[in-house]
Amino acid sequence: MANRSPKIDEPNTNIATIASVHSVDQPRRIAVLIPCYNEGLTIAHVVRQFRAQLPDADIYVFDNNSTDSTVVEAEAAGAIVARETRQGKGYVVQSMFQQVDADVYVIVDGDGTYPASEVHKLLAPVLEGDADMVIGSRLHSHSQSQFNPLNRFAIVCSLEFSAAALKLKSQIYSQATGRSAVAS
Repeated sequence: MANRSPKIDEPNTNIATIASVHSVDQPRRIAVLIPCYNEGLTIAHVVRQFRAQLPDADIYVFDNNSTDSTVVEAEAAGAIVARETRQGKGYVVQSMFQQVDADVYVIVDGDGTYPASEVHKLLAPVLEGDADMVIGSRLHSHSQSQFNPLNRFAIVCSLEFSAAALKLKSQIYSQATGRSAVAS
C-alpha cells in the first residue's frame, strides 16, 4: 500500500469506470473501488490482481449486505472494506464517491469480470490528460457477450447517460462506443 492514510468516512446509515478529478500536472492517487454483494468466491482474487497491477493504489471493497464470506476474503486480501447498508448498487456507488478521496477512481466488479491486466490501457487517456473519464466494456461489437443486441444497446446507453450525469465539462472518452462526447 501507499505510504498515505486513505480517507474513508464512517458510512452513514442512510461501484469499470475510470474518472479523474484533478489536472494532469498533479501526482495521481489512484483508488480501485469494488462494489460487492456476495462475491466471497472471487473477491480475494480480484483484489490481488489489481494490487499486482497497481501496487500503489488504495483498494476498497464496498460490501452491500453480503451474507457470504465477502468481507472476510476482502480483508484477508488486503482491501480496505467499507459497508453500505442501503441495498442497491446505486447507493454503493454514491457511498464510494462520498467516502473515498482520490485523484483517479477505477470501478470494477468483484466477480472478476474485468481483467486487471487491462487497467493500464484504461488509465492511459486519463493519466495523459486526454480524457476525464474512460469506460471499458465487455459489450463492444466484437465481444462474445451473452446479451442480445437490444440489451447491449440499453446497457451502452445507460453507460453514456451515467457519464453525462457526472456533469464533466471536458472530454469524455467512451471505449464502450468508441466516440467522444462533451457533457455540460
